[in-house]
Amino acid sequence: MSEIGIIDADFLNSNTRFPNLALMKISGYYDSELIQYDNIPQYDHVYLSKVFESTHVPEDVFQKSNLTYGGTGFYFDNAEPLPAEIEHCTPDYTLYHDYVDKKPATKYYFDTSVGFTTRGCFRQCKFCVNRNKTKSVKWSELDEFVNPEHKRIVLLDDNILACKDRMQILHDLIDCDKPFEYKQGLDIRLINNEIAKILIESKYYKDFVFAFDDYANKDLIIPKFDLWTDYESSIGKNTKIYLLCAYKSIDLQDICELFERIRILFRYKFLPYVMRYKNWENSEYRGMYITITRWCNQPSLVKKKSFREFCQMFPDHYAPNRYLREFENQHPEIAAKYFDMRFGE
Repeated sequence: MSEIGIIDADFLNSNTRFPNLALMKISGYYDSELIQYDNIPQYDHVYLSKVFESTHVPEDVFQKSNLTYGGTGFYFDNAEPLPAEIEHCTPDYTLYHDYVDKKPATKYYFDTSVGFTTRGCFRQCKFCVNRNKTKSVKWSELDEFVNPEHKRIVLLDDNILACKDRMQILHDLIDCDKPFEYKQGLDIRLINNEIAKILIESKYYKDFVFAFDDYANKDLIIPKFDLWTDYESSIGKNTKIYLLCAYKSIDLQDICELFERIRILFRYKFLPYVMRYKNWENSEYRGMYITITRWCNQPSLVKKKSFREFCQMFPDHYAPNRYLREFENQHPEIAAKYFDMRFGE
């Protein structure tokens, strides 16, 4: 019988605290084990994967004749899918156990079932790995990947709410009687009363997460915020909103639109979470992108401090204070509008 090795490049580079589902499925099919790069020659075949493009893999690894590599980190939207017999086998949830300590920060490796209930999305956002897909389709039944001994379920679906079978899937999750979450977030533009009600009444795990990626969609999204708030107010959970920036542009307008989206979220008491597209590093407002992100992505601070108060936490010669002063000197009218706004006002 062939000996199969598995390499999770993101895990070796400490780029993630989340298991690679494709590798767990390969291991479930072949009964393989997690290895290091140096161990490749000892195995009949080795499967290597990475999710993130930024993860480094030694160049000499690709010369190994017994290596197969894949994943969005290598091919982005052109990553080759797993064969059906592997895609739909039960993941090997023990794959990482010899490498990870049982600590709260690594709970996903020990007590969480991971899978897709649907695949695909019709939005075709150009920054997304699903940009070539045209619809969301039902993918796996829960019993394919849910381990009865695990406490919770994490779904990696691209856009569950775009699938025609969404209500049945959500009912199945409720019947499973385990806390669950859609890790990629949910499409706020598709929320209606029926969906909002079932989500609020479910054992949803952690915060509800949506996205407000483009300020141009405000007229569609704000009424959905109003609808969601009517339901959210009945529970003790936060709502977090992803804010993509530095994608359409990296100029002053993008900074202003980011601040304006934050202002809208503050009014609803939704937590902003800024996600910078890779172009931000080339912007003349690079420092502002850094500082806004640091402010927003710390809930304990963004709830209590305005942008100005956050920056002034630091000594005068520190970067946040310097970026604040420089921007306010150049654009006083924008600073007057946004620098003192507060969460909940």
